[in-house]
Amino acid sequence: LRRLAQLSSAADARFEIAGAELGDLDRDGNDDAAVLLNYLSDRPGIAQFLMAYRFDGDSFHPTAKTYLGGLGADVLASDIERIDDGTIELLLQMRQQGDQECCPSGRHRRAYVLEDGALIERRPDS
Repeated sequence: LRRLAQLSSAADARFEIAGAELGDLDRDGNDDAAVLLNYLSDRPGIAQFLMAYRFDGDSFHPTAKTYLGGLGADVLASDIERIDDGTIELLLQMRQQGDQECCPSGRHRRAYVLEDGALIERRPDS
C-alpha cells in the first residue's frame, strides 16, 4: 500500500484495504486472495479497485486488477462476500431514491472470475 501511495499523483492520496478474502481463484488447489482497495485523495469520493493475487505455494503475486468505479452518490460501499468455485462475489450497497444519506437500501451483486490474467465480470448466478 505504501508503494501504491508513492505512485499516486495527489500529495495526500492513499490506498486502504476495504476487504479481503481467500479462496482458490485459478483452481490449482491453493488459496489465492481477492482484495478491495479504496483510493482516497483530496478530491471528494473514493475510487475502488479489485485485485487478484495468486499463491504459488510460497508467496502471493499480484495477477490482475480491475476498476470497480467511484463510490459517490449512488454506490456507497462494497464488500467481498466470498470466493466460490473460482468466482469472486461482491456485494454493493447502493442508494435508492428516497434513501437518507446514512442508509442505503439497495443491494446489487457483481461477480468476477480470473481468466487469462484478467478479472472478467460475470453474472453472479453463473
